[in-house]
Parts: sequence; structure tokens; C-alpha cells
Amino acid sequence: MKVNLKKIGAIVAGATILASTAAFGALWYGNTKLVDDNGAPVAKVVVGEKAAASDGVGAALIASRMMASAYKSVNLKGQVVGTATCKGGETSGAGTCAISDEKATIEITVPGAVAEGTYTINTLIGDYINRRLLDRKANTGGDTDAEYPLGGTDVSENANPFTNGVGGNIGVSETFLYRITGDMFSPLKTETITDADAGKSYKEQQNMWVKGKTYYSDSDNTVVGEPSFLAYTIKFSGTGDDFGIPVCTTPTGQDYSSCLPTGSEPNSDRLTSSHKVKIKFLGEDWIISEMSPPNTNSTSETEIYPGGYIKLAKEAVAGLINVGESLTVDNLKFQLDDLEAHGDISAALISILDANGNLIKKDKIGKGETKELNINGKLYRLHAYKLGPGYTFAAKWADMAIFAKELKLEDGQQLDPDYDTNKKYQVLLGWKDKGPDSTSTPDFLRTIVVYADDISELSSGGDQKMEKGDYIPIVQDPVNWKLTYNGLDLTSADRSSLTYSLERTTDYTISSTKGPYDSSGVRQACTITAPYVKVTSGKSGSTFELDGTDGQANTTLSNNEFYIATSGVSCDTDTLAAGSVMMKLSPTSQYFGYKNYTEPIRVKFSTIGDGDTSWTTGGLIEIANYQNATVDESTSDMGNYSVGFGNDTLTIGSGEIQPDFYIAFSEKAGVDTSNNYADKVLVALDLANTSSTFNFDTKNASGSYISKKDYALYKYAGPVTTGVNSVEEGFITERGTIFSSIDDTSVKFSVANKLARAQFTLTTATAATSTESTCKATLAEGQEYVCSGVKVKVTEIKETVGACTAGGASATCTPDMSGVSAKVVDDTGAEVTKAYVPAANAYKGLVVLDRDAAGINTLISVGGDKVNTVTASLLETAPIDWTTEKKVVKEVVQGSKIVVAGAEAEDTLAAVNDFIAAVKEA
Repeated sequence: MKVNLKKIGAIVAGATILASTAAFGALWYGNTKLVDDNGAPVAKVVVGEKAAASDGVGAALIASRMMASAYKSVNLKGQVVGTATCKGGETSGAGTCAISDEKATIEITVPGAVAEGTYTINTLIGDYINRRLLDRKANTGGDTDAEYPLGGTDVSENANPFTNGVGGNIGVSETFLYRITGDMFSPLKTETITDADAGKSYKEQQNMWVKGKTYYSDSDNTVVGEPSFLAYTIKFSGTGDDFGIPVCTTPTGQDYSSCLPTGSEPNSDRLTSSHKVKIKFLGEDWIISEMSPPNTNSTSETEIYPGGYIKLAKEAVAGLINVGESLTVDNLKFQLDDLEAHGDISAALISILDANGNLIKKDKIGKGETKELNINGKLYRLHAYKLGPGYTFAAKWADMAIFAKELKLEDGQQLDPDYDTNKKYQVLLGWKDKGPDSTSTPDFLRTIVVYADDISELSSGGDQKMEKGDYIPIVQDPVNWKLTYNGLDLTSADRSSLTYSLERTTDYTISSTKGPYDSSGVRQACTITAPYVKVTSGKSGSTFELDGTDGQANTTLSNNEFYIATSGVSCDTDTLAAGSVMMKLSPTSQYFGYKNYTEPIRVKFSTIGDGDTSWTTGGLIEIANYQNATVDESTSDMGNYSVGFGNDTLTIGSGEIQPDFYIAFSEKAGVDTSNNYADKVLVALDLANTSSTFNFDTKNASGSYISKKDYALYKYAGPVTTGVNSVEEGFITERGTIFSSIDDTSVKFSVANKLARAQFTLTTATAATSTESTCKATLAEGQEYVCSGVKVKVTEIKETVGACTAGGASATCTPDMSGVSAKVVDDTGAEVTKAYVPAANAYKGLVVLDRDAAGINTLISVGGDKVNTVTASLLETAPIDWTTEKKVVKEVVQGSKIVVAGAEAEDTLAAVNDFIAAVKEA
């Protein structure tokens, strides 16, 4: 903060500035300094180029914490140095100085503050964004886990933001919403609102609300996020009550609107809007400049009444000015010429002058009024908080401001309805009445709602369906926050291949040294007769498991590939049925075992079940001969399968050609409360024709397909899309698996080794800063003034030099100021010669990719050694066993190198939280 104490006809002495000014303290982790004593970062945050999106979120959280340490609250005090003397003429001797006007003129400039905060909404593919995420519950009424029901009181923790407190709503009836609180997104934190003039304080609770869904879009060939409703809400409460902010701070009886104008100007001393009450609005400080409650008869203290309007303003320059003084902005002077009073009505007469003092125009402004003045094509808003008409010219003053911006929030209208900068955001206001009677009207501002329900025109992509990177500004002007759709949190490292390869003509031979045992304990040679299918995983080790036999006894088969013998297996002494599966005994074994086909075979595939191997919860591949599906499907093995996919879809009717085999897998598509949800993918194999036409293509005579080439059959886990449908190449399942390709002889998937999340991130806009404010006030001893939330108070003035007199009738005398100066000191008495605020660009490049980290001395490396090359380098000499140690926060090199990492993405975020909790300010 820049503080400039000026002597204008006065000497400042003992003027204490109680300000959140720019004294800085270093930020440390262990022996490593992150932010220096001047508030500038000395460390950089490194994130892997191939890291998950959540690692980037963790890096942003650390960067935000470093930025948050730049400001500390200190007291600065103005002191006089030296003594003023009076010097007479040559024959007059020493003179005498009179003490007269004990006032101090103080100017203070408050810089804009950089906003901070990041929050990620994690959803499942094909799920709704509602009160409880990841649950795969539909938006159906009566489910209190998924919705915030309307009705009931507005004071409960989980009250619907649009309730009117008595069973209805104040203009919006949405109930299926996800709430983002101040605990999640720091700019939304609950604030204490202070009205210094009235000696009152209030609480301000802020929330963001989102409604929407995610799903795979055929037309966009990707998983899209589709928000359908956004709202930003503020709820005010008083000390010990839930009414809000009163229109008038001192009521007449119980009427808190009694100071509003009734034919004369308002009693500004009692109006909240004249007290420069600062609230948070979309991450910035705004002053309530006007309040107009609805003229509605109110009979209940618990009901919220819609209507009215308020205005919020940001000061560019403000101050208490006397007649002849001015407020200066853009080389223009807004000068107070005089004040006039006619009964109860007073007004300030003003002149607008250019830089050379030339008159541009004259005007006048009333108490509590905002005057819009168009000067040289630019709009200036001059506001009069209070006017002191006085009895003498010297006693006239005005408390005025030039607003950098003013927003009107009117119930039922677009935000700032007189302008077209926020067309897509609507406003709702809710008011309460304290002590209502038969003639009373609402007199407390309870809630502010800014919402959007037309997302397509707000989205940067021009569509309600948002693709990765598309964002929604909140609001359109000023844009301080954005809701961005980041797509899926899966990287290529989170997927592995799964391939079904059809060999049409060439048999596969297993030698007698590697084949399964026969009944006499002798290994036998086997031939898998073409056509057959080889199933292969890109993961190594025991990817697939099967309870089979090696010819003598039951055993566990496990490998990353196996064979489906769709035409049977001929061994030296044994013959296996068509549909049997052959797999090696273990990843390192050369020996085969088998499962003879007598019913659908289910191969365990725990990778796609997150450890589970169940058809209903995921983690299985099922292989079956379609002929097992008889007319009575409900009792057949195929019936078990068709229950999973829907009997109607797979019913074999007259004239239809049935496939010989199908291969289907079930994968986990839920977590926690949706843990038992699975989606399922099927392809079918037609071996009815000649070997050259064996293929993954099955259809009936009329051309309607059960399963066909270029398609797979998919059963949705829901709830956004339900049932069974044919899906094309490129389709992404609700787990996150990609259906890569299908042709006559090959089907390929890129299966998700972990459950995917579709992510939305609420962030502050790039370089979002509040506007700088400059205020000037002429204050007497004991008076105080608030400039954009910074309180300035003159606690003591020791002297002000006035007229000088000397002996002798014709003697001359002048005050000698040469030995007097003013200085600013801190609480210790040390002089403060400058107040330094790091520029916003001081934080540019705070987060870098690992590829750009060469030469950086002090760094915090976020993410594990598999996704961050800097972490890998730091841990070379002391590798981490991630199977036993899930998260690490470690000062690898004292004073310069820190690793913050986890085994999985969620573990890294947990490590980030541990790191942030451990940093200390010195």
C-alpha cells in the first residue's frame, strides 16, 4: 500500500493509519524460504508435463498459498519532526504563532488485490451434477441426497437458496444443485461485514450453485459437460438474528425503513447506504451505495419477500472535501463550489475542470445521489454520501466519491439492467421484515442471487455442451471467476489396450512340453482350431485370471492374454468343446491350462473392476455360445447375460441370424454409494459362413443388427442415459474406456485402469484484480474515515501553525516552517520510507512444467516420479515405495528442493494439503 501524508495548510501529528498495508513476512517450509520478506516469491512450483489435471490443481493451490502471504496488517503513524517558529521583522523580534484549525488532510491509495482460489468438481461420466456427486442417482423428486428441497425455513444449513421461508420460492424453483462453499473455494469464505458508523456487524455467507450433467456426445465424439443452471448467492445475517442488513441502522420503533425519503431527502446519517458498508461480491470489495426495498406489505418475520433493488459501487477516488477543494481523476477535477439548502433538501454545487483549470461544466448533486456525467465521451459517476451545508462558508463540506464502477441489482431484471454487459445473468433479491405490522414493508436485505439459465450463449464454445477448455464467465462484467470444463482426468498412462484378434485360417499349436496334463499326468500337445480369438491386454502380469484346470486338478490360470477356442481344441488324449478358454498358468509360466466350455465362461479382469471381479459390479469378461440362448431366455445362461443388457434388445426373432459367440465385459462405473454400478460392452462373432468371411459382424436378413461391424452393444450404467444402444468407434464408456476400433478380424479398446472423473474447475480469472482506490479526507482530531475498507483515524494532532503576530503596530511576522517535517513510522517507531506492493506480474511464471525447470534453484515439485521428471531426479538416490507410502512431503535438499507427491492423483492432492498446512510465516 502506498501511503502519502500531505500537509495542506496543516502539519500532521499523531495521525494513525489503521490499514491493511504492505508489510511483509517471509513464508517457509522447513528450511526452505518460499516468499521473501518483501512479499516476492523465491520458489517456483513444478508440475509434470504428463501429469493428471489434479496435479495442476495441487500446484495452483500451493501457488495461491504463497500469494496469500503477501499482505499483513500493520499500523502506520504520522509524526511531526521539528518545531515551527514565528519570525518577526528586523525591529520586531520574535513573534507568536496562533493555534487555530486543528485538522489533518490525509491522502491514501489502496492498490487492487489479486484474487485467489481454485476448486474442482469431480463427476462421473453419465451422472448428474446435484447435491451428492458420484452417486449415479437421477434427478427425481423426494431424494434429499440429490436435491435441496424447496419449502421450510431459510435459516437451516441446507436450505434451498431460493426458498421464501414459508414453502415457496423467490423466483427460481431449482432443487437439484451442487453447492460450492467458502471451505471449498476460498473467495467464497464467509465474511464479517462492518458498519463502523452504526457500530454494527453482519455475516455474509457466499455460495456457488451448479446444475448439470456429463455424458458421451455422439455428435462431438467426446465426453461433454453440460451445465444447465448457475447461481451465485449471498445470504446476510445479523448479530444473533437471521434478518440481514437493515435499510436504516436506527429504526423508528421496529420500522427499519423509516429513514427512507417520504417527500424529502433521506436521513443519510441513518441509511446503511451512506455508511460505505463494504461487502464481498464475486471476489471483490464493493460498497452498498443504495438500497430500495420492495413496497410490499409484509406480515411475517420468517418470510422472504422478493423485489426492490440495490446498487454496489467501487470507488476510484473519494474523500471529505471542503468548499474549493476537489477530487481528481483522469486529469479532471471535480470541485466543490458551494452547498445549498432549501428546507430539508440540500445539494452540492460542483464544477468539472480540466488539467489547466478550465471549466468544462457545472452541475449539482443531492445527498445520497449518484450523478452520471459524460465528459469527452467517458462516463463518470459522482456520488454524494453526506453533505454538510454548515452556517459559514468555511464549515461547508461534502463526503463524495467518483465511482470506478457501479452495478444495479434489481429483482427480476438482468444484472445492471441499464446496460447490456450482463444480459445472460438475472438477479433476485430477498428481503425480510423485523417487527412487521399491518402497514409495514420489508426493511432488511436478506439475500442476493445472480443466476444464469441460458448457458449456450455464455459458454466460450457457444454451446451448452462444453468440450474440454470451454468456460463460463461468472458474471459477464466484471469477469473475476470462471467455471471451466476440463474434460476427463485420465491420461494415456491411465489406460491400457484390450484387443480381440480373430484368426480365421491358421490353427494355433501348443507343443507337448507346454500343453496341459492329461488324466495320466503326462503333458500333451494341443491344437486350437481356427477360427479362434486371441484376447490380449497391454498390461503385464496377471491381468486375466480364470479358475480352470491343467488336466489333473483345478488350478488358477493367470496371464495377460488367453485364447477363446471358438472351434474347439484337439489334444493328444482330450478334446475341448467350442468356446473353451486356454490360458497360461502364470505370467512366467510356459504351461497352459484350460477351462472346458459347458456354460458361459467368465474371466476375471480386476483392472476394470477396481479390484472387483463381479458381473454386476464390474471386473469380468464373459464368453458364451449364443446358441445357449434358447427361446426361454430367462432360464438360460444367455438369459443371465441378457438380463444385464435387456431381453428385448437381444431376443432372437424369426428370420434373424444368430451369432456363434459373443464376448462381453463388465466394468466398474461407480464409487462409494454407486460402487455396485457397472457398464457393459458386447461384440458378437459370426462363424456361419466360409473362413474368409468369419467376422465380428452379425445381422438379420432384413438388415437390423444385433451386433455389427463398426459398432458394439453398450449397456449404460446411467442415470443420464439408460438402456442398451449400439455405439460407434471412438465411444467412451462411463468408466472412461475408449472403444477404439472394430473390423472383420479385430476389436480394440483402450480400457480405463481407474474410474474416470469428468471435471469442472471454478477459478479466479487470469490477473483478476480489484481497482485501485485513492481517497482524501480533511479530518479533525478523533475523526476517522474509511477508504475502500481501509480505516484512517486521526488519534491526535499536537499543533497546527496559524497566524503570526509580533510587537509593534506595524510589525511584520511570518511563520517559519523550515525546521518542521512529517514522517511515517511503524509501531516500533522506525521510519517507513516506502510501502511496497509486489506487482501482479511478480507472480507470473510461478507454476512451471518440469521441462522448463532447468536452472531453478528453489522449487516445489508436485506429483510422483512417473509423471514429473523433476521428482524422479530428486528421488533417484532415495526412491519411494509407493505400495507402502501413499503420500510424501519431503525437503529433499534443505533450503531449496521440496517434493510433494502421492501414489495416485488423490494421494498427491492429500500431500498438497499436508504441505500447505505445514508452511509457516516468519
